[in-house]
Amino acid sequence: MTVSLLEHHDPARGRIVVHPTPATSSPTAFVYDVLVALARPVTRLQAEHLTGEVRPWQAVAAWMVTDQVTDLIVLRADRLSDGTWNHLVGLCQHTGTRLMLVCHTRQVPESLGAVLTGIEHHVLTDLAQALAPHEPAHPPLISSEPQSDRPDTDHLPDLPAAGVAHFRAEAYRQLDAADFARVDAAYQHGHQTACDWLSRPAPAETWTGTEHVQLFLTGLVNDSPTRAHTLARLRGAQAGFWEHGLLLGIPPARDLMDVLSGPGLNTVPFSQDILQRIRTGVAHPMVAAGMATSLFTGISPQVMSYATLAHQRPDLAALRLAWRPQITKKAPNLITQTAPTVSTWAIFHVPVAARPLLRAAAAFAMQQHPATARQRLFEPPAATNKRIQAAADHCQIALPTQPPTLEATWQIRITCTQIDAPPVHTAASLPAGQPPTSRVLGQPSRPASTRRDHAKPAANDHWHGRRPLTEDTAASVLHLLHDHLSAIPPCDRHKSPTGRSWLLIRRQLACYPRDPDGNLTALAPHPDVLYALRLTDRPAQNVPERTLVRHEDH
Repeated sequence: MTVSLLEHHDPARGRIVVHPTPATSSPTAFVYDVLVALARPVTRLQAEHLTGEVRPWQAVAAWMVTDQVTDLIVLRADRLSDGTWNHLVGLCQHTGTRLMLVCHTRQVPESLGAVLTGIEHHVLTDLAQALAPHEPAHPPLISSEPQSDRPDTDHLPDLPAAGVAHFRAEAYRQLDAADFARVDAAYQHGHQTACDWLSRPAPAETWTGTEHVQLFLTGLVNDSPTRAHTLARLRGAQAGFWEHGLLLGIPPARDLMDVLSGPGLNTVPFSQDILQRIRTGVAHPMVAAGMATSLFTGISPQVMSYATLAHQRPDLAALRLAWRPQITKKAPNLITQTAPTVSTWAIFHVPVAARPLLRAAAAFAMQQHPATARQRLFEPPAATNKRIQAAADHCQIALPTQPPTLEATWQIRITCTQIDAPPVHTAASLPAGQPPTSRVLGQPSRPASTRRDHAKPAANDHWHGRRPLTEDTAASVLHLLHDHLSAIPPCDRHKSPTGRSWLLIRRQLACYPRDPDGNLTALAPHPDVLYALRLTDRPAQNVPERTLVRHEDH
């Protein structure tokens, strides 16, 4: 019978069979046997400070909930103490698991049977009958990140430092066909993914500012193998946001490639292989989740100890961490001088493979503080840098080297505004203390200058060598782009434009092409912009160089 029951051990289907260590009966000794059945290392309990009479049982409960254990079968249960039976009954009531206690005797010992008084149970003597309720009706559902056919494991060449308006065209002009194909694959992935995301209905969750944009972008690059892949994907995403009338600002290419950190920069793609190595090499749920967050955020575990859940269980698709600028007299460096000057949230997408570990940590935390609606994911004394680093060494997993603080993450520098956002005039028509908001994202709009002379440049104001660009002529270029895109329906075009989009066109999107005789023609979309938006098959090869014209890298 013992052999037959052990053959039913199948953790993948939610069925655990525990064979107690001979000559032991205490709850502490038995909980180690349960951890072994769950494929957790009992040799790590001392190093991870998972000792005592309570915490090992709490860890078992967290792992059982996370692993969706539906059936717990205990062999030689007649040799266990009544205290162990009490722990088992409480464990299964907490986790909702069916419990089968196998007594290798003719009847249940009287002292142990007393534990079951007042608890609904059945005494079965036929093995087939006993196992029938524990047979899963359906195979387990395995969830993972959606796969794609993009060749993102290929090495990418040095990328242009140009902003989104000229990135794709410059890559086409500078790289050979094979290198450009690899770069463009990452660019197209970002472009298409952004368009798909923006075309879906808005999420039901309540987000503020750019939180949902951060979540999307960190999810877009969470499996990027290199910084170059991340930059190419983000440039493609910027083009996708353009198509939907949104101006997405990201840090400059130099900062993304050399200075900043965060998802897709100094992180490690979180795979099923890494998940399995952590599950079998770490016993403490918080230590396991600390390793996972360090890998997919690039942030030190000590900083992430203050992270909260941006999504309620069981989703756990995002982590939220508050960034508050520090007042210091130190000389600014490349990181501090570009950090936001106001408090904001940093949002991290949680890869699907890492979510079971965070779910276990959340379940463990709730047992530590059951009386409060706790959202903190980690208990700082449990998930320290030292313990997590030791666990990573044991699992032979390399954590990000010298992980920085939240100040260096790139997503807190994201901006997103509607291209046709109206200018900010005064706050008289708004409630006291409420800033004007974008019509799409519901985030505060950038304050505009109260001066009006910039809207109609003087005739001799060539703005770095370019012809003067007025609000009327710039708006007509935007409408021409809209006609190409068919993404933003024209609204009241007979009226004077009220948007500030002409500033964007003035800096990035428009140019005055020359005819075959070298004469300037009418204002038109820049050919690089049309290529960035995939409206032309190839960019213009001979774009006149205008050294004094500034195209912002964002």
